[in-house]
Amino acid sequence: MEKINEDLQTEKLKSQQIGEDLQTEKKLKSQTAIRCAKAAILLSSLKNATKALSTDGPQLQNESKIEKLMVELAKEKQKLKKLRHWIGILILFYFTVLFIYPIFLKFH
Repeated sequence: MEKINEDLQTEKLKSQQIGEDLQTEKKLKSQTAIRCAKAAILLSSLKNATKALSTDGPQLQNESKIEKLMVELAKEKQKLKKLRHWIGILILFYFTVLFIYPIFLKFH
C-alpha cells in the first residue's frame, strides 16, 4: 500500500514537472517567434537599404548601414539556430523520459 502511495506521489511530481516543462517550451516558442519577427524586420530593412543604394545619395552611409544590418541579421540567425538546437534536445529528452520511465517502474 505504501509503495502505491509512493508511486502516486512520484507520478504527481512527474506530471507537475512535465506541466512546468510545457510552460517553458511555450515561452521558448514565443521567444523564437519574436526572434523570427526581428529577423524578418532586419531583412526588410536590408532590402530597403539596397534599394536606397540605387539612388544618388551618400553611398558610404548606406554601405555602413547595410553592413550593420547584415551583422545583426547574422547574429539573429545564430541565436535562432542555437535556440532551435536546444529546443530539439529538450523535446528529445522529454520523450526519452516519458518512454523509459514506465519501463523502469515495471522492474522495481
